[in-house]
Amino acid sequence: MQAGSFIIYYNMVLVVLTFQFFWLLIGQRGKEEYFRALGAFRRPSTALSRYWQWRISSVRNAIIEGVVFIGGLLLILARYFEALPNITMLVVMLVIIGLPAISAGHSIAQTYRFLRIEAGVEAKLNESIDVGERVREIIAKLEMRGERSSGQVWLALFRIAQHRDRVGYEVMDALMEYRRVRQESGFGPIRRGRDDQAGPALRSIPSVTLILLH
Repeated sequence: MQAGSFIIYYNMVLVVLTFQFFWLLIGQRGKEEYFRALGAFRRPSTALSRYWQWRISSVRNAIIEGVVFIGGLLLILARYFEALPNITMLVVMLVIIGLPAISAGHSIAQTYRFLRIEAGVEAKLNESIDVGERVREIIAKLEMRGERSSGQVWLALFRIAQHRDRVGYEVMDALMEYRRVRQESGFGPIRRGRDDQAGPALRSIPSVTLILLH
């Protein structure tokens, strides 16, 4: 009985790790494709890039993704539950499902923080008389911080540049000007920013700043 239970536990852990690996792999691919689209000042066109755009557009979408992730995992593991006693199943649920649930909750919290930063950047730009100059000031501050600069602000600027209004066009012009100046001066793309604190939208290899400003 113990040997049989061990095999069930082992299979369940293997299923969870495999499911989470492919989920993260899909998210990583979508994230990089989305960044490349933003860096080229075009709208996401691939399925994965559009998924990632949807994913970081609202906390509600992040919650939906978390629910789908946990729900899909439970459906896959459902066939193992009948073979386990009720108490054992509860322990397994807390251990095996608890960690992915914590991960999903952390991802939702990071999305919330990023959207607050993006809203703050957008509010400052909307209040500015000279949007282009304001963007250049923000970029100058980011560049002064170097490796301590936040990838969240870079992503916010490139997302705002997608807007088809006066602010969006001026932000896009300022970003294109900045990229052109760096390339002409021989500096190339900006160095990697603090992607470890950038949240689900930004924690990537290669770095968001390297992709956006390439």
